[in-house]
Formats: sequence, C-alpha cells, structure tokens
Amino acid sequence: MLPCPKIVVDRKDPLDVAQETNHSIRAVDRYMKDFNRVRLCHEDGKNPEFISLATSLNRTVVKEYLQIIEDSKICS
Repeated sequence: MLPCPKIVVDRKDPLDVAQETNHSIRAVDRYMKDFNRVRLCHEDGKNPEFISLATSLNRTVVKEYLQIIEDSKICS
C-alpha cells in the first residue's frame, strides 16, 4: 500500500507515516514527489496513459495515485 493516502487523505505527518508503514522518510518523500507529478498532470487534463509516459511510472501506479486524488476530493 502506498503511504500517500495517509498523508493526503488523513493529513498525517510524513515522518509518522514512514514509521507506521516501515518505509524510510526518503521513500515516503519519493512517493509524494511522484504523487504530486501525477496530480499536476491530472489537473492539466492529461489522461492516465500520457501521465504514465510523462512520469515514467507504471500505469497501475498512476491509476492508484489518481484514485487517491479522487478519494481526497471526497474527503475535502
């Protein structure tokens, strides 16, 4: 499971999330960097296939990030 929902949806501190998920803070930062790249492309109206190519992320990962974005809109 990606740590991003805990940060984006639950609004937890990245350091706490790193400890809870047994990830390094560096890994959590990388996940959030990738998430933000996907979010920016999505906000620009790009489709998942384009986002995958532009970010060099697997389509499945892009779709997971897009689902987190949709979930965070519901929670806002």
